[in-house]
Amino acid sequence: MFTSVSAHGHLLPLAPLMQAALDADHQVAVMVSVDLSDTVRTELPDGVEFLPAGPMPLQLATEAARRTGGDVMQPTIAGIGETFGGVLLDLSIEQALPAAREWGAQAVIADMYSTLGEFLGAALDIPWYRFVMSVPLPPEWSAAIQSARDLRLTQHGLTTVPPAGTFDIWPAELADPGEEAPTSQQPPTLQVQAEAHGGRVHEEGPRVQAFPDRPRVLVTLGTTFSDAGLLERFVHEVAATEVEVIATRGMLLGVTEVVEAQRDQNHPHVTWVPFTPIASLLDGVSAVVSVGGAGTVLAALSRGLPLVLWPQGADQPRIAASVASASAGVVLTTPDDLQVAVKSVLTEATYRDGAQAVAARIAAAATFEQAVAHFFG
Repeated sequence: MFTSVSAHGHLLPLAPLMQAALDADHQVAVMVSVDLSDTVRTELPDGVEFLPAGPMPLQLATEAARRTGGDVMQPTIAGIGETFGGVLLDLSIEQALPAAREWGAQAVIADMYSTLGEFLGAALDIPWYRFVMSVPLPPEWSAAIQSARDLRLTQHGLTTVPPAGTFDIWPAELADPGEEAPTSQQPPTLQVQAEAHGGRVHEEGPRVQAFPDRPRVLVTLGTTFSDAGLLERFVHEVAATEVEVIATRGMLLGVTEVVEAQRDQNHPHVTWVPFTPIASLLDGVSAVVSVGGAGTVLAALSRGLPLVLWPQGADQPRIAASVASASAGVVLTTPDDLQVAVKSVLTEATYRDGAQAVAARIAAAATFEQAVAHFFG
């Protein structure tokens, strides 16, 4: 059984592992908020059973801010701890525990922020595994989350159980340059190939007119940060650099939905597309402009594509720093530098070489099929 924070950036990276488990004849279920039922149906592999439980991110953040007196958009360390170690469990356990027990879970795989997986492992006395899909948490974040989690475990008469193993799709080249390597004993960890999300069926990308004389640049905010004005500014700045732009509005933007590829009337070399699994959007692309979400960064780098990043929040600043440290992209502090940055990643070999070095490390890791066999036989 898989548990995940109920956000696309946490859930979708688990899809290839779910498919590998199904292919190995394991039964697979996923436990996320009922509000992600459409995503489970359309984006996860056929055969994954849905066990609805838990809150959506806005409810998590709002309640944590209320409890800690913090800001929803700029949480304190205490707020981060309460979000993932406190509120997530408080609003999930009542529904999640009986559902997992009735389904007959024999092992739990939890995304790196989902303390629900840890709790269920302890409550059901079954092994649980961590799935790492982003830059490691800062020690102070981990400590705050663990403190809030341990309080809930104690309240239910349970104790902390370490993970039986870790599936890690975050390549070593993207280690946070500001963090020291852990010195304590760690559970067995297997480096696994990151993949660009392809959806339930890897479909052909939106049909767009190609401009052979212009490099193609993908502009995306990913699936979480949903600022329409920011996206428009990104697109118009990039379009001014004499490239072809493919721009996706993502899943959550409160704007008129694009249902098929549409040429921008004011910018003939810009095509707007609806949410499309990023694996299809990367075909023919030379660089990616984004805010630095883990899924977008891993997808681009798995193809050896350099990035231009303007991080907005969450773990994006640390992800962006790791990309810059690997010479795989440029990090902005202001969008005023966007045009120069795009030209740099398209023309300077350093960034292409850095991105391709990360891609080579990703390709050398275990496949998801090998990972399932490694941990589950």
